[in-house]
Amino acid sequence: VVAEHLLRAGASEEPWAVPVLEDAARQSLREGRVVPAVSYLKLAWQICADERHRAKIMTTMLRAGWRINPSTSSGYLPELTAAMQNGFLRSGDALVLTKALLWNGQFGDARSVFEHLNGTTEEHDQETLTELSITRPLLRSTYPSFMSVLRPPVPHTPDTPVPVTTVAAGHRLEAATALASVLTRGPSEQLAATVERILHNSRLDEMSLDTVESALFALIYGGHPDRAAPWCDLFIEEAGTRRAPSRLARLAAIRAEISVRLGELPAAVRHVRHALEVMPPSSWGVAVGGPLAALIMAATAMGDYDLVREQLDLPVAEEMFQTRYGMHYLYARGRYGLAIGQLPFALRDFELCGELAAKWKLDLPGLIPWRADTAEVLLRMGRPGPARKLIDEQLARCGKDMPRVHGMAMRLLAATSELRH
Repeated sequence: VVAEHLLRAGASEEPWAVPVLEDAARQSLREGRVVPAVSYLKLAWQICADERHRAKIMTTMLRAGWRINPSTSSGYLPELTAAMQNGFLRSGDALVLTKALLWNGQFGDARSVFEHLNGTTEEHDQETLTELSITRPLLRSTYPSFMSVLRPPVPHTPDTPVPVTTVAAGHRLEAATALASVLTRGPSEQLAATVERILHNSRLDEMSLDTVESALFALIYGGHPDRAAPWCDLFIEEAGTRRAPSRLARLAAIRAEISVRLGELPAAVRHVRHALEVMPPSSWGVAVGGPLAALIMAATAMGDYDLVREQLDLPVAEEMFQTRYGMHYLYARGRYGLAIGQLPFALRDFELCGELAAKWKLDLPGLIPWRADTAEVLLRMGRPGPARKLIDEQLARCGKDMPRVHGMAMRLLAATSELRH
């Protein structure tokens, strides 16, 4: 109530006004009222005299605005970068800044922030150590080219585990670690059970979309899209009631990926259209590769090549190809090239997927089964020998615990074999 009066008054020199406005913003965010929360934070930022505190308020504004539309938060990035250079931005808040910079494809600026974090002499508090521990597996699975840039926090042993400040932070760390583990070491039933437990205990509160996203992708890439689907539907419903369009769009894009892997092609197209209506392509940053890839894959499989060409005509940032989203986009574009008979172009895209998978150590069939698709192109080009080698490699890597990729490889194995076999 007091915050509303302050908002209408437009200014206040009273020292108690800033914490009141921040408390009101936190309460509004818990209730899913993002627009008033941002209004309270803007006024708090305007009347706050302490530069370090102003930087903290702006970081909270960036995170709050992210729920509505990530592109609207880009206006905060220059000021936060300047605050970091002047020593006013805490290390934990600098990590929030890197997330926004990476999303927007500002990789040079993100690299500078990581280097600043590596060179800082301040002793990290427990919250920052937790955020650093969460950021590394998130980089590993989504922005792998940055893994070598961020120095790990103080090494931890089983006797001195990663400090976790809250239950929510613990879930984020577990989910991010599970996704990175699935992508680098492969799936397991134990990991699948772990992420389902995390999803059972998650709500779309202020910080948990990362948790939900990582856990859902761990199930999807681990070969369990059928188990991910009901969870994703549940969180889409929750995002709708909480009036969080950015979250709703990102979850709809994940649901589209699930539908593609389950063979529900019209549903995949519907989910992507919903995601891109709620949040236009210009707001997706480098992550636009995710929904576009799902739409291209589904439309290609349905033979709707006009729809595919519409998506391929949309401009995408070159930085996208340094991310996991770029791998999905290349793979989908390769599938389209294969479908319309542009075999050299399809081969180039699939081989580039393979190069990136090897370079980033993300060579998991559940992520991108590039060997099977490369083999299919080679077969069509009349090169059964190299195709057979790739099929054998794919079968050795996927096993029967990944039935979708195993089925793809077995079909191609039949295509390279004698009829009697």
